[in-house]
Amino acid sequence: MNEDVKSLLVAARNAGRDAVFVETDGFDKTMISILLSTYNDEQDKYQEIHKILEEANTEISITPFALNRLNSSGCIKTNLYPLSIPSDIFTFEIAFPQNETPWNFLKSRIKGKDIIAIPYKGKVFAFGYSEHIHQAFSDCLKEDSISRLPLSINELKGNQALKSVRN
Repeated sequence: MNEDVKSLLVAARNAGRDAVFVETDGFDKTMISILLSTYNDEQDKYQEIHKILEEANTEISITPFALNRLNSSGCIKTNLYPLSIPSDIFTFEIAFPQNETPWNFLKSRIKGKDIIAIPYKGKVFAFGYSEHIHQAFSDCLKEDSISRLPLSINELKGNQALKSVRN
C-alpha cells in the first residue's frame, strides 16, 4: 500500500471514521467483472462482451479475493445493497413542439427535477412522482391523464428504449 493511501486511512480513522483498503487488480478489471455479472443470465450478450474483449485483446484473469484470518467479534459492513426495479412506469401523451426534438424537449422539461423520461412509440414513459410529472408537463398533456403501466424485469430486458430510462 502506498504512503498516500496509508495517510488517508490514518486521517479518516483519526476523524472517527471507519476506513479500510481493499486491493483490486484495477478499475478496468473491476468494471469488466461487474459488466459480465450483469449479463450472466443473457448468454448472447455475455458472448458478445467476450468477443469485444477478445478483439480488444483484453485479458480477463480472475484474481481470488482473500482476507487474512482474523478473530472477528462483530459484523462485517459492506457496500453491497439489493436493488429492485419499480413495479410500474408512468405513461402519457403530450404535444411536442415542432421546432424541437422530443428528446431535447423532454430534457428541458425535466432538468433539475426528480424525473426520468423518454419518448417511446408516441408516448412519454417516465419515472418520478406523479405530481412532479404533472407539474412538468401539465401545459402540454394531450389528455389530462397520466397512467401507470405495470413493468416487469422481462420487459426491461427485452426493450432497449425502456432500458435507457434507468440511465
